Order: sequence, then C-alpha cells, then structure tokens
Amino acid sequence: MDILSWDGTLSSGDFHLAAYSFMDKWKSVMSAFPPWSWVPCPKQPWVASHDVEGYLSLENIILRSIEEEHDELSCLQKEETSCFEKEEPIDIATLVQSNCSKVPYYDLHIIYSASYRVPVLFLRAYYSGMLISI
Repeated sequence: MDILSWDGTLSSGDFHLAAYSFMDKWKSVMSAFPPWSWVPCPKQPWVASHDVEGYLSLENIILRSIEEEHDELSCLQKEETSCFEKEEPIDIATLVQSNCSKVPYYDLHIIYSASYRVPVLFLRAYYSGMLISI
C-alpha cells in the first residue's frame, strides 16, 4: 500500500485482520485489563454481505484515576470513624446512597462502517446500569 496515495479507508477484510491483530497486541501489552473479544453478527438475508460479520467488544471496564482511588479510601475511612461519633438514628426511607460507591463502568465497541469504510468506536458509560449523560 502506497502511504502517499492512501485515503485512510479500509476494506472490510483489512478491518477484520487489523481487529485480530489489535486483540493479540492488547493481550500482550495490556494484560491487566480484560481482553477484547470478537462478537460475530448474524448474516441478514436482505442486507448485502460484507467480509466483516462482527465487531470488537470490551465491556464492563472500570477505569480509576489516582484521585478516585484516594476519594474511595477517604470514604472508607470516614465510614470507619463515624461509628465512634454520636450518630443520629437513620431513617431508611430517606437514606440516599453516597457518591463514594458510584463506580463508572465503560463498554467499548469498534465496528466497521461499510458506508465510510473506516472503524468506528462506540463508548457507553454507566453507573450500576444507569447511563451517564455526557
């Protein structure tokens, strides 16, 4: 492939090969994270067939920054020290969950766009099943 004349697009076969290559490199370099997986798509009889019949998926990822780990540690310390202080009775009906227990999860999907002939990254972020609006 001549780099100077390349327009940035990929064939669906090139995407499939690149996807498997990416999964292999991810396993060796990012072994602390879960592996990407190839999710096959069922063939639709009314849609023109392409070489790619699936997409890459990485789901239920938790990414924490140093600040978040520090915040979680301070929340745990507050809970431990609060039992030594005089506490008011708790009304269960008005108990609100604190932000300390909210852990964001991320789902990443990489699909092939046959229209534009490029990979497309989809990102979904959520807390305990509720989507996070961006």
